[in-house]
Amino acid sequence: MRGFILTMVMVFIAFYLSVTQMFISMESFKRDSIILAMIESAKVASIVNLDDSARVEEEYVDITDVTFEEGFEKLFHKNLNLNVKIKDISYKYLRDQKGKLKAVKIKVTDSNNAEYQTVLKENTTYTTK
Repeated sequence: MRGFILTMVMVFIAFYLSVTQMFISMESFKRDSIILAMIESAKVASIVNLDDSARVEEEYVDITDVTFEEGFEKLFHKNLNLNVKIKDISYKYLRDQKGKLKAVKIKVTDSNNAEYQTVLKENTTYTTK
């Protein structure tokens, strides 16, 4: 009976640390899954929504904003393998001085007001050699 209290305290601390580690791991998995779904959806949407008719300069490609956003949202909800409610998706386009698209910053906000963001800067040049 002498070490009973110490043993119970150690069991309680071990249980607390195990539960805490489990919740941290679950949140990390959730964040990583959402960001990975964002990256995959953005890459696929950028390739699917290429405007090849605007391809007059080498190393330049045009992506239509509206179709990219629609394609991204459709693919993102399809690729998301978690039960999370998305509150808002916002886009910021980085353009050069000529108005050509250089990158897209995508920010997703869930129902808990947690923000997840990624930047798509993809090389979409065709190589024909």
